[in-house]
Amino acid sequence: MDSIKSCIKKYKIIPCLVMVAVMAVTAYLVKWYRYGDIAGRYGQDVIYFYRYYDVIALILIISAVVVYYLVFVRKSPVHKIYLAACICLGIAFTLIITPNAGADETNHLYHVMGTVNRITGAGDTGSEGTYYARRTFADLDLDKNISVTNYIKTAKNFFKTAGCDGSELVEVSADVYNYSPAAVILYLPAIIGILAGRITGLGGVMTYTLARLLMLVVYSVITYTALKKIPVGKNLLALIMLLPMMTSRVVCISEDCVLYAVIFLYMAYVMNAVYSERTIRPAETVVMVCAGVFMSAFKGGIYIPLLLLLFMIPKRNFGEKVKYPVVVASAILLAVVTFAAVNSNIFKDVSSSTSGSENELMWTESEGFTLRRMFTHPKEALCMLFNTFFLMGGTHYAEMFASGFGWLQVYTSGFLTAGFTVLMVLTLLNCEGREICFNKKQRIISLSAAAVSIFIIVISMWIFWTPAGSAHIVGLQGRYFIPLLFCAVYPLKNSRCIIKKDIGGGIIFAAVMFHALTFWEIYIRMAV
Repeated sequence: MDSIKSCIKKYKIIPCLVMVAVMAVTAYLVKWYRYGDIAGRYGQDVIYFYRYYDVIALILIISAVVVYYLVFVRKSPVHKIYLAACICLGIAFTLIITPNAGADETNHLYHVMGTVNRITGAGDTGSEGTYYARRTFADLDLDKNISVTNYIKTAKNFFKTAGCDGSELVEVSADVYNYSPAAVILYLPAIIGILAGRITGLGGVMTYTLARLLMLVVYSVITYTALKKIPVGKNLLALIMLLPMMTSRVVCISEDCVLYAVIFLYMAYVMNAVYSERTIRPAETVVMVCAGVFMSAFKGGIYIPLLLLLFMIPKRNFGEKVKYPVVVASAILLAVVTFAAVNSNIFKDVSSSTSGSENELMWTESEGFTLRRMFTHPKEALCMLFNTFFLMGGTHYAEMFASGFGWLQVYTSGFLTAGFTVLMVLTLLNCEGREICFNKKQRIISLSAAAVSIFIIVISMWIFWTPAGSAHIVGLQGRYFIPLLFCAVYPLKNSRCIIKKDIGGGIIFAAVMFHALTFWEIYIRMAV
């Protein structure tokens, strides 16, 4: 009996069981909250929806138990806790965000499928905006949102194989815009997943899921490496990489997964170089420069200003004085050249926008808001800017954390936004004996890098996505600002806010709980 009691106390089993019970009861209550709306409309098919819901709820409960064990029993380091949380939550969100429901996912899928078809010899359809896909995938007919209908279709077809009829290639239409051929490298995990699905004869949903899971694996490995490498701000970086919006982008076929992971890796290596007590190794310099060049090439170069972080590195850490200007200059030069090579059309578009020529937007036939119009109609431009920041700013802020899922159709409550904001503030607390903060120069550089990137993002959306006469800047989404959070938040850390114990594990555990709440809010608010 004493051994059982000691075991219960050692492994903190009772609090864990209470947590599981609370989550299970909450899942049950939420499950039946909309029973009247759903069961009456879908009849017998509703069983597929509820089984799908049960699987997601079970995965979230398992995620909580795993993280609870690592945090409160094993007391594992933050990077190990993060890896477990990232994989578990990623699997859950692979199911929560159904195929095609992720923002811009049909556009990215078009390029992935096109590459797969060229590799397999299927070729192109010859029609703009269409691609070849297996019938098992095309027949899913999933909407571009998170809905009960999509969950039912996904659940019914999850384990369906291609078979003879399903292997037939048919033409599928897609939204196509804003693509650089070089971006294929960002889709490599998904391309490998789709290829593997075709070779093994998996059905449409399983093939799609495999592609997403490979994206998750690549993201987990890169970000785990980043978190292990970074000497400061581990708790903050872990939280940023575990935001529900970030998790939802990781498990979608998109550019964001690999690109954002590389940005976090770049920041980690820069911070390691800043606080290193030894000379930076050549291999570390190569990884840092390559990651900086890589992140500059995509998304229209909106993250190029993050190269300013290189100026935070003390010259002495390069060993020889001559190495500092050589490394920094080489990184910036390579980044600019790579950006110019990958985004050659941008210069032409900016030039035409400056001259005031008609700028037809890629997503609508309306005339775009040009740079020339911005300067010739300053009052209109200022009103748009005011509406964007003061009327839409709260929406974009919430979208960074846990809102606007799917094609920005499922908005969660302010409770989740406030919760993640509090967690972010808690990451700024110093653990006693490890009070590491930026100095004045480092704060200025970090905040400047974030500010310039925000400026470029806003201007890009203004002249490339916003129709003339719009009340606010169109196309801005909170997810674009997620990679900038570390640069914007960590400079606020100071040596006066000190706690006795590191709470990094507890913050990740709280983030897992908020992920569960996010799912339940999505369930309550999604379309029937």
